[in-house]
Amino acid sequence: MSDENKTRRPYAPRMSPHQTYEEINSYVVFWGLFFSVLFALAVGYLCLKIGQTVDAFAPVSVLAMGMAVLFHRRNAFPETVHIQAIASAGTNIIGGAMFILPALYILNIEDVSFLEMAIPIVLGGVLGVFLATVFRRYFCEEMDGVYPFPSGSAAAEVLESDEGSKAHIMLVSGAVALVYDFVLNSIGWWQELLTTTTFHWGQVLADKYKLVFSLDNDAALLGIGMLAMSGIIGLLSMSGVVVRVVKRAVADLFSKGASSSGMLLRTQQDLPMTQIVFVSLLMTILFAVFFHVMCAESLTQTVIAFVLVMLFALMLSVVGISSIAFTGNEPVSGMTIFMIIVSAVVMGGAGMAGKTGIIAILMMAAFLCATLAVSSNFMSELKVAYITGATPKKMQQWQLVSIVLAGVVSVGVVFLMHHAYGFTGEGALAAPQANAMAAIVKPMMDGGDAPWPLYMAGAFFAVLLWMMKIPPLAFALGSYLPMGINTPVLVGGLISYFVSHSSDDAKVNAKRLSEGNTVASGFVAGGAIGSLISAVLHIAGIVAYFVLCIFLYAMAKRAVK
Repeated sequence: MSDENKTRRPYAPRMSPHQTYEEINSYVVFWGLFFSVLFALAVGYLCLKIGQTVDAFAPVSVLAMGMAVLFHRRNAFPETVHIQAIASAGTNIIGGAMFILPALYILNIEDVSFLEMAIPIVLGGVLGVFLATVFRRYFCEEMDGVYPFPSGSAAAEVLESDEGSKAHIMLVSGAVALVYDFVLNSIGWWQELLTTTTFHWGQVLADKYKLVFSLDNDAALLGIGMLAMSGIIGLLSMSGVVVRVVKRAVADLFSKGASSSGMLLRTQQDLPMTQIVFVSLLMTILFAVFFHVMCAESLTQTVIAFVLVMLFALMLSVVGISSIAFTGNEPVSGMTIFMIIVSAVVMGGAGMAGKTGIIAILMMAAFLCATLAVSSNFMSELKVAYITGATPKKMQQWQLVSIVLAGVVSVGVVFLMHHAYGFTGEGALAAPQANAMAAIVKPMMDGGDAPWPLYMAGAFFAVLLWMMKIPPLAFALGSYLPMGINTPVLVGGLISYFVSHSSDDAKVNAKRLSEGNTVASGFVAGGAIGSLISAVLHIAGIVAYFVLCIFLYAMAKRAVK
């Protein structure tokens, strides 16, 4: 038996590779794009609030299955698979916008337009889809037995379980969370910040012993050096994968075998490799042109930026894909921070500085972050296609459409949240990753001294954690998110643990945990949407003013000669 066959697991996909199915139709496209926009709005707010993104596959899968029952869809399974795949773009691209763009406002840079923010996000997202396509065969098929893909496998399990009844549970829990967050943010019947200093005994502890416990707070900037070193460790550990995947892509590009003669099974078909290479280069070139017009002071700076983003996109995308293939999570922020530090040093050496330099580095970071977030998360969707028997090529085509739409929407969320809450000061959204990016890039571009001793100390600590078999990325994330944000995550983890150990029967525990995950997904979606509605109400005055202007204009036009 060949080494390649040893890495494959036996599958009997629900959709046979030897049959054709109606996977894409107007019903699929409409609901897929609808949920893509909806979750880009909801999860975008959540990301700015606590620094974490949430996959859309669970709630969308359950809702799509419920709709299939409600609308009596005869082609339910293929449609549901592709609805959740298209919808996933709404959360796949979130990181590029939410982790980077608020840093502009944090640094009081207000003159970057909506279009200028959207261009690197969309271009990077499209590149991410193509990079995932390049690596699909290696990660999803050839190394199937090596990479478990927790998120993709879970999504496939939900889809194949055909549990449309879960939609009711999710809708109820979502409605509860929507009302809770709406009341919290708009009416204010109770405080969002639950802290021991509210009580007399808590204030005494704080004054005397400096002990404070809270359930929400502003983000603290800690662990930056650990995050950067986490990206380096991941890159070094996966360097062999980078070489193997690049060799495979080059071989496919010049191959005259099955892939070019149309002999592949439906479930093995990808976008043409020539198209992938051409568009991938085009996206990077278009970004370079954008960079030259907006930021660069010389052609040399543009060429350096082009080389940096191309190399980082290729190498770090493999790190992110490998991470999500093993753990279900990808270190996008850590890898982007690593890129920012390196790029700031290199571009600073090329003469960039000040406000222009800050904008240049952040635009490069936005492009790369969108690429990494999309490539790794979309790979999970391609794993779903492999397990369920969907056609990868169709999934790739419509992911491109959804990525463009979701990319524009995600930038709109940043604009909305900036005007509704802001990212600095009292009551502002924490935007922890963006604050970290701003804290790193400003001193490096303003001619000040970057806190290199702190970065090196964090990097050294990350190496120690890695040697102790402790994931440095997870530790670093926990170190710069404040107690008020970490505590709810801990509480949720404890509830999950107790539920998963509430019975002596493993099957019962698994079923209860699945039920809890459904309720939690509903809480996430409903709570984020409720908070988003509150954000809209915060700027309702602007909308009302705009409506009055239209009314005035329309009434004035009624006058006749």
